[in-house]
Amino acid sequence: MGEQTGTVESVTIDRSWSGPVHGGFVSRHRMVDLSAPAATTAINETWELTAYDLPASSVPVRLFDLVVTQSCATSDPVMLRKHHYGGLGFRGPDAWDGKDRLVLLTSEGETRRDRANASRVRWCYLGESRAIGAAAGILILGSPENFRAPQPIRVHPTMPFFSFAPSALGDFEITPVKPLVMRYRFIVSDGPPDQNRMEAWWNGYTVQAEVSITTP
Repeated sequence: MGEQTGTVESVTIDRSWSGPVHGGFVSRHRMVDLSAPAATTAINETWELTAYDLPASSVPVRLFDLVVTQSCATSDPVMLRKHHYGGLGFRGPDAWDGKDRLVLLTSEGETRRDRANASRVRWCYLGESRAIGAAAGILILGSPENFRAPQPIRVHPTMPFFSFAPSALGDFEITPVKPLVMRYRFIVSDGPPDQNRMEAWWNGYTVQAEVSITTP
């Protein structure tokens, strides 16, 4: 992107819905190779986003799930080279910009950017320092079903940016017969980060509930 050899274009919103439990949309995008003699679509991408209506609680929460599917646009595989960026990225607001203006916490208990960078984590929290405003932030959980889970992360040294970057572990391919599917949960909440609460949210995301029915 920095060398202007590629771009991502929005194609359409296939469908959207709303209801008493959840709402969402399915959208399509294309990743275009601009380095070819004629611009060529290399990857087709689909987002399925589902936002849930949660009951009121002591900690205000907004929650949505995102499923990203990337498939080859031609009969040729797409090689993704090793790089410290890649995958799902998130950038916080300008108020979080600066080395000391961001609160970070990973599933491994790390709070320092340099030590968190390149580590493999189940979830990562980014938030606003209470020194500059009300404590609030976003927790992003990576599904254990994701490719190379737990995925390594890239944490920028000064900007409020991080990404789950499976490409940091080496080259890999998206093939015509096997799309790349990645799943994440986003939880936006007020208050400072609480690791026990976030572990509970992780269990709610990854542990299937068991239901048994008995008759008298």
